[in-house]
Amino acid sequence: EPTARQKREASELKYIDYALVPTPELALLAARKDMQYMADELLKMLSDLEDLITDPLGDKGSVVTELMRREEKVDRMAEEMVDYLTHLSQAPLSYDESRELAGLLHTVTDYERMGDHCEQITKLLRRRHEYRYPFVEDAQKEMLQLAKAVQDFVRFVRDNLTERKDIIEKAYVMEEEINRLTKQLRKSNIERMSSDPKFVEGGIIHINMITSYEKIGDHNVNIAEEISGLR
Repeated sequence: EPTARQKREASELKYIDYALVPTPELALLAARKDMQYMADELLKMLSDLEDLITDPLGDKGSVVTELMRREEKVDRMAEEMVDYLTHLSQAPLSYDESRELAGLLHTVTDYERMGDHCEQITKLLRRRHEYRYPFVEDAQKEMLQLAKAVQDFVRFVRDNLTERKDIIEKAYVMEEEINRLTKQLRKSNIERMSSDPKFVEGGIIHINMITSYEKIGDHNVNIAEEISGLR
């Protein structure tokens, strides 16, 4: 039986229901739908980050607050989902269902980590705003390009979460594009930093942001592999 805490906390997610546990096929589908709901929260965070990148000098305190609130929500969703899947693992499952459940536990962790990286990018942007570090317009354009590529990739994988079809080829192409952009952005950042000392602090912030976006892409590839049956 689920504990009172599990029942109470299950309100953060929309589809999981402990009454579905005796029917693992439906219980796993409900979990996948709630993973999409988690991904939707992450997409809102990524969209808000784009807003902060686009308008670096604007008064965006409310956007930062909203980003932090969503990150905490994603953490709570992940905790709840792990409780639910752990509970489901006690039910009689077929080999395929057990394998799927193990994969979904990894997916929850990947989404939670993606939320952590969004939080990290938020803090970096807030620091850049507070210290008014000078930056070049080109750097901003490049960062937006990377932010959009990551957002598109997260959306693509999210849209296929309940389908369980082989999406890996397209996922690898999208990841490759993100890797190409991160390499290019690191290079141009380092060139700017070495050409003018005033760009050093802002450049370091940008390099850390690039790393976080790259990690979001890495976690998203893991999820694409799970959907494609490779994990």
